[in-house]
Amino acid sequence: ARDRVSRRTGHFMPARLVDSQFETLEPLERDEPGMTLDATADLPMNLARVRAGVERCAGRPGP
Repeated sequence: ARDRVSRRTGHFMPARLVDSQFETLEPLERDEPGMTLDATADLPMNLARVRAGVERCAGRPGP
């Protein structure tokens, strides 16, 4: 994430803040739905994972 942010030009968030952003994250509680996505994966793969996760939370089977 730090590398990706550092390559952005004119972005409001400097790369030096990336570590502190990750440090403030809290793990989900057992009753909180969530998922982890791979930021290096291609968009169709992540979209499929998100869709399946949303459908699971909604009580419907994924594709």
